[in-house]
Amino acid sequence: MPLSATALRVVLVFVALSVAACQSPPRPFAPRAKLGPLSRVMTPGPRAVLVVPAVAGAPGATGRVLAARVAVALRDFDIGATTLAGTGPRYRLVGEAEARPVSDRHEVVTLRWRLVDPSGAVVDAVEQTEAVGRRAWREADPDTLDEIARRLGPRAARMLSPPAPGSVRPPLARVTVSPVDGAPGDGRTALARALREALGRYNVEVVGDGGAGDFVVAGRVRIEPRGPERRLVRIEWRVIRADGRRVGTVSQENLMPAGSLDGAWGPIAPAIAENGVEGLVQILRTVGGLGSDGRSQ
Repeated sequence: MPLSATALRVVLVFVALSVAACQSPPRPFAPRAKLGPLSRVMTPGPRAVLVVPAVAGAPGATGRVLAARVAVALRDFDIGATTLAGTGPRYRLVGEAEARPVSDRHEVVTLRWRLVDPSGAVVDAVEQTEAVGRRAWREADPDTLDEIARRLGPRAARMLSPPAPGSVRPPLARVTVSPVDGAPGDGRTALARALREALGRYNVEVVGDGGAGDFVVAGRVRIEPRGPERRLVRIEWRVIRADGRRVGTVSQENLMPAGSLDGAWGPIAPAIAENGVEGLVQILRTVGGLGSDGRSQ
C-alpha cells in the first residue's frame, strides 16, 4: 500500500473560495477510438465489450490484479470491461509496465496503455506514470493498484469517446507554466515540461510565456534535511490569475535520498506532475465556474 512514512500529501488551498472534496489515500509524490471493420462480422464497440488482459512487464500477480482493478474502474464510466477474452472479435486495452527504482523503497512505474481494435490495429494510446512503494508494486497491494486504476479511468474513457465529427471542445482554460524555482538538477525545466504535458491531457491549453493565458501556474521546490541521508522535498504549485491574484495552491511533499535530485529528474518529474495535476484542474474548473465533472454550475 502507499507508504505512510514517506507518503505524498497533496493539499488544495483555495484562496478565493471554499471547496469541500474527498481526498484519496496519499501516494508517494503522491483520445479517440475507431471501429476496425471486419468482413461479415458484427463487432461490438469498445464501450460495450472491452477486454483488459494482464499487464505485461509487471511482477508476479501484479499484472493480473491490475487488469482486474482497471476493468472494475472502467465500469464506473459505463464501459463493459472484463478480463475474460471470450469468443469473437473484441477491442482490448493492452497495458505494459516498466518500473525504475528511485530509492530503496520507491519505484516510478510507467504504464503504456494501447487501445487495440479487433483487427489488431492500435487506434489510440496513453501513457501513465505513477510513483509507488516498491513492495506494494511487487506484491500487488490492492490499495495501490486501485489508485492506479482510478487515475486511469477518466483517461481511458476519453479514448473510448471520440468527439462528434466537426465538433470542437473549448479548452478548460489557457495556462502558462513557468519554470520551477528552487529545483536542483534539471528540475527547473523538467518539472515544468512534465506539468505542461499533464495539463494538456485535461483539455487545458498551455500557452508560451508570450501568450495571453488566463492563468499562470508557478512552481517552487524547497528541500529540507531530514538526517544525513534523507531530504524532505516540498513542491508548491500556485495558480495565479493574469491580474496577479492567487486563486489556489497544490502542495506536494516526499522524503527522498540525499542528492537523488541533483542531476536529471528523469521519470520522477512526470510522476510528480501526474500526482499534482488533478488538484490544479480542480482549481481551474472551480474558479472558471465549473464543477468537478466539467459542467457549468
